[in-house]
Amino acid sequence: MKVLNIGSLNIDRVYGVDHFVKPGETIKTRTYAEACGGKGLNQSIALARSGAEVHHVGAVGADGGMLLDVLKASGVHTEGTKSLSGASGHAVIQVDQNGQNNIIICGGANDSVSKEMIDEAVAAAKQSDVVVAVVGEAQGMAHEASSRTDITLPQSQRNLIAALKATGKPLVLVLMNGRPLALVKEDQQADALLETWFAGT
Repeated sequence: MKVLNIGSLNIDRVYGVDHFVKPGETIKTRTYAEACGGKGLNQSIALARSGAEVHHVGAVGADGGMLLDVLKASGVHTEGTKSLSGASGHAVIQVDQNGQNNIIICGGANDSVSKEMIDEAVAAAKQSDVVVAVVGEAQGMAHEASSRTDITLPQSQRNLIAALKATGKPLVLVLMNGRPLALVKEDQQADALLETWFAGT
């Protein structure tokens, strides 16, 4: 089975701390580690390890070599993943001594996917058996200080979903969001929906 996955690629920067940093406070970490993450990356790797032929569409920054390396090591095709200037998407993760965490997400290169890249993704989708698209809100669009009057998916994502649906291929939508979203047509366009919420919520 050939799967096209359009999704995020993040570097997880994990800080072990005694307690979560408070406003105005500076603390020292106990441990530090980096790992490869992002819902899109995790799905591509899981699908490839399950035997699918996976083609990933996305973007990394100048520091994203490790993300491409782990995809390739798992057998994921990365021709549709662009290397851009600037930083890759990344997460700043505090983990306290009780194992609780809090997370800040920076979209980085994930937020720089262009129309040309989307056009390439749609063309690739026509050659795939299944299309998986990771959509939803950016981290800064949710939470109490970031209320929106329109809780539908961003228009660019709705355009992408419509174009992917038009290919006639089975379409799986993976939703990332910090609150319920209003799905106007997407629940009808998708053959399957997976709600993941934001990590840590």
